[in-house]
Amino acid sequence: MDTIIALSTAPVISATGVLRLSGNDAFEIVEKMFSGKLYDMKSHTVKYGKILDKKGNAVDEVLITVFRAPHSYTGENVVEISCHGSPYVLKKVTELAVENGARHAEAGEFTKRAFINGKLDLAQAEAVIDLIEAETAEESGIALKNLNGDLSCGVEKIRTFLIDICAQILAYIDYPDDEIVDTGAEELEKLVSKAFENTEKLKQSYTAGRIIKNGVSVVICGKPNVGKSSVMNRLAGFERCIVTDIAGTTRDVVEEKILFGGMKFLISDTAGIHEGTDDAEKKGIIMAEKKMREADLIFFVLDANTGIEEEDMFIIKKLEKVKGKKIALINKCDIFDINFDVPGFDSVIKISAKTGYGFDLLEQTVKESFSGIYIKNNEILMNTRQYSCVCRACACLKNALDNIRLTPDVIITDLEEAVKALGEVTGKTVGEEIVENIFSRFCVGK
Repeated sequence: MDTIIALSTAPVISATGVLRLSGNDAFEIVEKMFSGKLYDMKSHTVKYGKILDKKGNAVDEVLITVFRAPHSYTGENVVEISCHGSPYVLKKVTELAVENGARHAEAGEFTKRAFINGKLDLAQAEAVIDLIEAETAEESGIALKNLNGDLSCGVEKIRTFLIDICAQILAYIDYPDDEIVDTGAEELEKLVSKAFENTEKLKQSYTAGRIIKNGVSVVICGKPNVGKSSVMNRLAGFERCIVTDIAGTTRDVVEEKILFGGMKFLISDTAGIHEGTDDAEKKGIIMAEKKMREADLIFFVLDANTGIEEEDMFIIKKLEKVKGKKIALINKCDIFDINFDVPGFDSVIKISAKTGYGFDLLEQTVKESFSGIYIKNNEILMNTRQYSCVCRACACLKNALDNIRLTPDVIITDLEEAVKALGEVTGKTVGEEIVENIFSRFCVGK
């Protein structure tokens, strides 16, 4: 393959910046502009020297790190040039490399080459970008496990098990004269059921994976002027929303991503829910109700001064059909320290958005509410592509079980489709278009 180059660190002024080259001619290209020799360097060693321009003038003092094929990230010859973090210097060194035969890398091309060269499968490659984008300890931990192959091993175990079942069935169908023992319907049902249960378990792990990766979807709702925006600002740690004494200030959904209790939250502050007075407010209320139905967690804000009024009961009635967890927040308890029950809620917490009173208890309650999502098994799905593949495999296996009492040739198609769907998770049966789409999401230097 030709040799590519890209900046692997952020394109900003910094102490150091790292340029990475990968390809057959990586060593030769760098030698043309380096004051030392690379041919005698052992893999995974570092050499100090200078980058020189065409006239022999020093451009920068650098450290050169060599990774010889196949013992590198991409499986090819790789050179990393650690320069001073001047954007000018990094640009100049890149230009010299291109003049000497390299080309600019495309987005995700280094990891794509690692995939093509068998250093990573597709699930591991996707874990690379998950690890780069990780914002919490849980997200980073799962991404690292998937990069190490935990998810791939789990998927491949199910896939290999299904291939063995298919081989038994096909042998019986294709070679009827060889006296191959037929796998009876009862035994076949046990085998397919086992595969279905393991695939379904993997599918269910996406509930935790989605929340860990994307964050808990939280909606702050309540009637107008109870302090919803103040709660949002307190959680965000800055004035994200406009706060006034005028009811109906928030007419749209205001969203903010925060870390709360070590968890990632995508919080939506919604318009006060009541009988809207104009079209703009009514549209805001419709959007608020839609967000409530989709949320993992509801913060229902009440006013400690007024207690539960008719408008509050109107919202409580709407929240009865919401599937997410529900926490009632009795606001303004710094002024009015009043206790009252809120029917149908998982927790009721007294708070003051103004002073921060009660937010420690809220944080603890939220952590306890979602502690059950953290599955202890090693395989956790964290992206929609993988989840879609596993869902298709589950559907095929369910269909095979429904038809298990029919002749074996009837269910073999479903079993083979399940094998194909699981193969797409790791890239064994995936098309080039999907591969291109996945790596296009990567940064250029990775």
